[in-house]
Amino acid sequence: MRRPRPLTGAALAAFTVAAAVTGFGAGPSAVADTGSGDLYVSNAAACDDTGPGTQAEPFCSVQAAADVVVPGQTVLIDNVFTTVKPFAAVTLTRSGTPAQPVTFEADPRSGNGRVELVSPQGTVPLTLQDVHDVTVRGLSIGRLADAVDVTGSQDVTLDRLDITDLAGYGEGDDVRIDGASSGVTVSRSTLGYTAEQSHAVQVSAGARDITVTTNAIPGTQLSSVALDGTTGASITSNSMDDNCHTEIALTGGTTGTVENNLLASAKNTESPACPDTPVVSVDASSAPGVTADYNDFDAANAANRAAYSWAGTAYTTPADRAAATGDGTHDGYAASFVLPTGTTDPVGIDAANADAPGELPTDINGYRHADDPIVANTGAGSVSYADRGAYESHDAITVPAAEAASPAQHTAPFTATVPLGDATSTWGEPLTYSVDFGDGSTPVTGDANSPAQHTYTTSGAFTETVTVTDADGVTQTRSTPVVAATDVPASPALAAHTGRVPGTIDTQTIFTAATTADFEMASQTIDFGDGTTGTFSAGQVAHPYTAPGVYTATLTSTDVLGRVTTAATVVTVTDSVAPVGGAQRVTATIRAHGTGYFGGSYLGDRGENPVEVRVNATGATDGGWLTAYSGSGTRPSASTLNFPAGHSASNQETVTPSLDGDIAVYNGADSTVTVSMEKIGDFEPDDNSGSYHPTSPVTLLDTRNGTGGITGPVGAGKSVTVQIAGKNGVPANADAVTLDVAENTTKASGSLTVAPDGRSEWGVTASYWAAGESVTNLVTVPLTDGKVTLTDNSSGSANLIAALDGWYSSDATGSGAWPVTPTRVLNTQTGLGETGGKPLKLAAHATLKVKVAGTAGLPAAVLTAADLNLTVSAPTASGWLVAYPDGTTRPTAGAINYTKSHTIAGQAVIKVGGDGFIDLYNPTSTAIDVFADIHGGYLPMS
Repeated sequence: MRRPRPLTGAALAAFTVAAAVTGFGAGPSAVADTGSGDLYVSNAAACDDTGPGTQAEPFCSVQAAADVVVPGQTVLIDNVFTTVKPFAAVTLTRSGTPAQPVTFEADPRSGNGRVELVSPQGTVPLTLQDVHDVTVRGLSIGRLADAVDVTGSQDVTLDRLDITDLAGYGEGDDVRIDGASSGVTVSRSTLGYTAEQSHAVQVSAGARDITVTTNAIPGTQLSSVALDGTTGASITSNSMDDNCHTEIALTGGTTGTVENNLLASAKNTESPACPDTPVVSVDASSAPGVTADYNDFDAANAANRAAYSWAGTAYTTPADRAAATGDGTHDGYAASFVLPTGTTDPVGIDAANADAPGELPTDINGYRHADDPIVANTGAGSVSYADRGAYESHDAITVPAAEAASPAQHTAPFTATVPLGDATSTWGEPLTYSVDFGDGSTPVTGDANSPAQHTYTTSGAFTETVTVTDADGVTQTRSTPVVAATDVPASPALAAHTGRVPGTIDTQTIFTAATTADFEMASQTIDFGDGTTGTFSAGQVAHPYTAPGVYTATLTSTDVLGRVTTAATVVTVTDSVAPVGGAQRVTATIRAHGTGYFGGSYLGDRGENPVEVRVNATGATDGGWLTAYSGSGTRPSASTLNFPAGHSASNQETVTPSLDGDIAVYNGADSTVTVSMEKIGDFEPDDNSGSYHPTSPVTLLDTRNGTGGITGPVGAGKSVTVQIAGKNGVPANADAVTLDVAENTTKASGSLTVAPDGRSEWGVTASYWAAGESVTNLVTVPLTDGKVTLTDNSSGSANLIAALDGWYSSDATGSGAWPVTPTRVLNTQTGLGETGGKPLKLAAHATLKVKVAGTAGLPAAVLTAADLNLTVSAPTASGWLVAYPDGTTRPTAGAINYTKSHTIAGQAVIKVGGDGFIDLYNPTSTAIDVFADIHGGYLPMS
């Protein structure tokens, strides 16, 4: 007597079991020989419906293949995505022959996502129309009406389909077969997941030789399998679960067999919402030609639902029908279904008729009939141990973790050993072992007395797989990753680039580390150089640097053997500058020695990031100065601009607002002053869009000598246009330009406006002067057509001068800005910044070297330009000051023009010499005192 199988009350959730069970050997798929002219369909980017349909150049649509397929060909359909990317509906109209059928199937070799057909609501995803000798296998179908229509077709097989009702739209059947069709088989498919009025399989009168076998049918809203007037039907080995509707309905003189079905169709309580329909219904016209036997029913039906309605008579239990008709004597009636391994019921194990019409040699998952050693064989036919329903019970094999390659990590070459013989079989069957070492070598067999061995001769990452097989062909595998490492540990090269991540404020730097031996890596950590660390994931990591700087990032890599290597890269984090045209001008009157505040909402500033502003002072009756600084900060000692009594003045400066965007302006005069401010540039975290290209000062316009094509003073209210693009390396697509503009031999007091050519509304007041005075000012303006216009706003003529200091591009090919807290680095009155540290004026015709790199928080290397405010204090004669990169030819253009007795300050963005110095030259015959305040610098963008 065999040991009884333990019974449990598992719910009938078996029908949610996928059509392939991981870890168990599935039956072979019918894969056509790739040399036989197979056709390929794929949703890969390289697909082409007008192409040849080869594996290298596949069709995009299934229909394209269906239109050209010939007998003997297989159409292999591949979804290259890991998620579902549906293919459009297809109508099959081309046939095969009995010896050379036409096959459509999901490519079983791709390992990609499932292949699904979907069509619009009211249309059918798959139609077989007037065809013969055609097989469709392995497709998923999402339906909004019928899923599959078979019309006028013969010898058709629909195998391993997975049909789903999409969101409950519309009525329709999973498979509808018309009365002109014959020899149609629906097998090993998952059907009936629907809440609509539908059948899993519906067959119309006149059809012949219809087989519905080995399917999982959880339930429908009409009879699951409904055949009307069908000759030679076989309803065999299906697992059904519908507790409300008839599972199998045969009407209209249907003939055939109903065998080996598992009918888990319990109706445990009476419900007015659920009709008292029988599980199996065979009408009076069909009963004489139908045999029903070897089926299992749920005993919970007894009180509320009949097992059979046979020729109009209801039979509560299958035994009642057997007693009355003599048919169905082998039907089972279980108190509850027990589902070992989620596949079948204990009553139906080893209890089917193996020779029933439509019985397949393998189940829905590809398992062949297997003899459970602990269940008595009560079946019939060629073997007495076939199981009822769609799922065959099978052995369960356990492969212990110890059966794995050892060592699993080593430098190549090395020999790995896999101990064998400890796997177990719940059925106690003999086991065989095969080991695939994953490097293309022939699998090795072995046993407990002969472990498998293999020598890895080349480095790489491999997967060693042990396959254990029992006498019934059931398999189980266990895989182990193996690393054959290189002799020398891999040393990844660390690279970085900066990029703006939407929604963030700070710079994001993307670090990547590439190596030819990534498979060796166990872990990678990075020290970002700013006191923080991170971990690499998928070869990269992003990090937000919160302040400009030059950072050394260091990557530490540890491989699977514990070997450690390091790599480093230097990251320069800067701000980009985006010049602004036409910004709102904000004006305020500030009392003597008072402070005014210019709100960010008026300036269009978001706060926190520095801005470039132009500050104008007018209406002061006493001489003085203005200092612009953060609205929440401490006022620095450096001035933004200086103005004589009764004179107006203008200057451009870089200021960092408060978090609210406010800029404070202090009036250092003994009288009130009217101050206007407008933004001319935004400093943004380096997002690879907007960089500065400094140049040594080059004069583009000088009306005194005809430079720039214009000779002679510019008349009152007149304008001149200066060509910028194409001059001295400025490209045609430059976004903006920085110029030193000056007026000379002025005949009346006035001001100078600089604007993009054709955009006078974007003009900024660059300078104010009194009659006979020369003034130089730095100005940044956008470029619209590569030109700028200078306008003399005085009532007299003036010679105009413009020198190029640099230009801006909308990419990261130039330098980014590095703002700092304004810091004085030169004061000839105190000796600050001078050789020896002693007070010493800049002598006539003398040059003073000023160190800017490495000062005021700027880096000591790679500085390309310095953002300075230069001041000439109380000169005893009028003149000008020249600023230029140390080690280069001195230009003639001046950075500042000054008038006797008037202190003057002005911004200068000066290209820095290779040694980190700039030169200040006094071309006049009178010594002068000079101050230099650093507001920032420029560095090459990473």
